[in-house]
Amino acid sequence: MKPEKILYALNDIDTAFLTEAREAPARRHSRKFAVLIAAVITLMALTVTAFAAEEIAGWFRQYFNKQAEAPLTPGQIEFIEENEQVIAETQTHDGWSLELKSVMSDSNAVYAIVGITAPDEVTEEELRSLWPDMDFYDKDRKPVGSWGVKLHIGMDGNERTADLVFELNPADWNSGNSWTLRVNRLSKMVHDREYEQNLLDTKYAGQENIMFTDEEAAKIHQQVLLAEGPWEFAIDLSRAENTVLELITTPVTAQTCYGLKDDGTALFKDVTITSFELSALSATIHVDCDDYAPDFTPGGRKIYVVMTDGSRIELIPNWGSISEQHFNAESPILLDEVDHILLADGTKIMVP
Repeated sequence: MKPEKILYALNDIDTAFLTEAREAPARRHSRKFAVLIAAVITLMALTVTAFAAEEIAGWFRQYFNKQAEAPLTPGQIEFIEENEQVIAETQTHDGWSLELKSVMSDSNAVYAIVGITAPDEVTEEELRSLWPDMDFYDKDRKPVGSWGVKLHIGMDGNERTADLVFELNPADWNSGNSWTLRVNRLSKMVHDREYEQNLLDTKYAGQENIMFTDEEAAKIHQQVLLAEGPWEFAIDLSRAENTVLELITTPVTAQTCYGLKDDGTALFKDVTITSFELSALSATIHVDCDDYAPDFTPGGRKIYVVMTDGSRIELIPNWGSISEQHFNAESPILLDEVDHILLADGTKIMVP
């Protein structure tokens, strides 16, 4: 990965999800750090969904089954069973128990599932507004390239349980097979709608495209501390599935978006794809481009891995830079069954 990469937010969320668990405009938590001449931006976004309780073993099977376009095949199920690392390590602080349930990874993508059990007095509504302060780093304490997280509320009759599903991506500066997941504290987000409405009725009355000050935004969306950690877990990546399939033998030209017109219409330009690396959980496209970060999936267009039986697996944009674009697969890819890649512009990249 190049240092100028940007994490694609897994899900944008509305401030209202914090109390109502429904979607609307995005709110993001971010931190920045400088590497060489560019900044890597890590964005965290939480999406709350109802999720049936499962035994730890088999958790990924249900997770991928729910987000994939088609049901998992027997081969995909076998891959998950062979590659899921069940950890089941629990730590407790201030009455909050966090459990690193399991991990699955390839050379460019890592999934980690952390289960949460709240104290008896915590309500489901409070759990839905959970806001964890977290860090991931390698053996040299260098941060991972990028990460995103989804929150799933358990529906097994226990309103005090939830699961955090992390998607992590390494960077060129990361080393070794040992990463650390550290949760520093747990907070809940409180939306002060009365204060927000008062500002809209007075200071910002009649205005459009309002931008609240930092102080106003902090008061509208307050972080209320629930528990102090740290909860700290080791993630062993030595068992990652590291097979990579290179699809490009001769450079391929494809259409990408490089910006928008004033009316919102996409502007397109051809770029040369010099490498298309496909692995079990992710893909990386390397391009010969020096003036913009190409967008291969503008306006909701999609890229698919097409299998020999005709079934498709979507590649979901994760981060991008001028020289490369990274995608995570919606479900595991069985590399020996791939027929071709179908780009959004109709270009096919066949398996050599």
